Amino acid sequence: ECGGCPWFASKYNDQLLWKKHFIEDSLNKISRLDSSLIPEIQVIPSEQTTYYRTRVTLRGEIKKDQSIGIGYFRSGSHDQIHIDHCKVASKLINKLITFLNNCRVHSTAQKFRLEVQLLRLTCLDLILF
Repeated sequence: ECGGCPWFASKYNDQLLWKKHFIEDSLNKISRLDSSLIPEIQVIPSEQTTYYRTRVTLRGEIKKDQSIGIGYFRSGSHDQIHIDHCKVASKLINKLITFLNNCRVHSTAQKFRLEVQLLRLTCLDLILF
C-alpha cells in the first residue's frame, strides 16, 4: 500500500538480485558494450536491512484539526498514507515523524513535501561553522 519503498515487501535476497540486474541492465544500455565486456557486478548484502535510510521524502498534510499527518504517497497514486513509523528510515528520522505527528500548526497550507537528509558531522565540521 505504501509507496515509500516499493522493494521492501519483497524478500531481501530477491531485492539484491533485482538491484544487481538493474545495474547490469543500466550499464549495458549506457555503455552499449557487449555484455561479455562488462565485469560481473558483486552485490554486498548489508548487515542492517531495517532502519538504515538516512534520506527520505515525506509527504505531509495539515488536517482540519490543525494536526499534521506525515507519510508517503500510496503506491501508484498521489493519495497520502499517514504513518507512525517507517521500517526503512533511520531511528532519528522516525523520531522526527513522531514529533511531527504530534504537532499542531496554524497554516493556510494543506499539503507539503518534506525532504529529510541526515548528515554525519565531525567535531571539525562543527568548529568550522
